[in-house]
Amino acid sequence: MSAGVSTSQKPENMKRNRTRSIVPYEDTRVMLHPHKNNPTGYINASNVQVWCGLMPFYFEVPMGERILRYVVAQAPLRESIEDFWQMVWECGAQIIVMLCELDESKSSLAPCYWPLKTKSKMRLTDFTLTLNSTTSSKHQITSILSIKCLASGEKRAIYHLRFLDWRTGSIPESEDALLGRH
Repeated sequence: MSAGVSTSQKPENMKRNRTRSIVPYEDTRVMLHPHKNNPTGYINASNVQVWCGLMPFYFEVPMGERILRYVVAQAPLRESIEDFWQMVWECGAQIIVMLCELDESKSSLAPCYWPLKTKSKMRLTDFTLTLNSTTSSKHQITSILSIKCLASGEKRAIYHLRFLDWRTGSIPESEDALLGRH
């Protein structure tokens, strides 16, 4: 199978890629509704489908479901935070799993793309995010956010799971953190 990556290589989209070599294929990329700041609707993210017969035993799949669908995306860049939340909204995502370090020094790591203080808000062009609660464990921080679409007034809950054992340029020493075993 050979799929192109032409949309990711357009000059107006290059600023939305963390690197030139990690980009989505045309046939699986997430396509956002275009808007003024993103006329091509491009985001560095891919739709993934996994047949449940291949899932490890520790995943519970509802009866009748045969395919799990999810989105894999790079950590948003400062310039793509609005696009990231548009993707979360348009895809109907309910859970965000963060597998990289948070950038608190304003360098090239993942910028903070959600509010960090309970009951605080982050206002974007089309959405408002509110941090409702946060719980911490040895391996992760779980935050419950609400996202409100300013055009419709509709609100949704989002669970944000931030894994602390996944450092930039490496992988965790054990799968225990990801599987909730301590």
